[in-house]
Amino acid sequence: SVDFNGPQNQEGQPPVTGMGPQTPSRIVSGSPTVVSSFGHLTDQPLLFTGIDIQQIEFDLGRGVPSYFLEFDFETQNLNPSLFAFTTFFNYPRFSLHGLGYISVPPANSTPLPDWTDDELHHVHIDVDVAHGTWSFQLDNRAPATGVLDASTGDVQSIHMRLSAWRAFTPDDPTVQVAIDNIVIGTLVPEPSSCVLFA
Repeated sequence: SVDFNGPQNQEGQPPVTGMGPQTPSRIVSGSPTVVSSFGHLTDQPLLFTGIDIQQIEFDLGRGVPSYFLEFDFETQNLNPSLFAFTTFFNYPRFSLHGLGYISVPPANSTPLPDWTDDELHHVHIDVDVAHGTWSFQLDNRAPATGVLDASTGDVQSIHMRLSAWRAFTPDDPTVQVAIDNIVIGTLVPEPSSCVLFA
């Protein structure tokens, strides 16, 4: 689990990164910042703003057949805007689109639920590499599901990014997304038991 309220993180500074299980692996771009609170997130969330591209990465181990990710988020001025907050594995890429919907390719995937600014939301994503499927659940609603691109292979990392979805979009620091209470896990099936008869 990754919270940003630990003693290693300081308000007004980027999150501490490293190879430990409770830190992002690296800041890919921009300057997401630990803040004291944001909306309903009151315990040092991580804030992304609409300035340049702001992205963090979590590296994963290889060879595990199933992964899950869950986190809380809240947005301000993302809807409507020319920005999107995207959470992506190798594939799929789930985007909180600035027009108020969540998108994921391909176009024939199950429609994803909508979301609103200034409300606390909870996301749970399952990616089953072994069976080639994914599911996305927002606020404990019925999950949307889809098929993985078989060419991607194992999941190597998870990225979370706020960026413009339209070319030549000017920076807008009023577009903000905060995340907290991140949990990343692997689901490894128990080995099957074998009973021998004499």
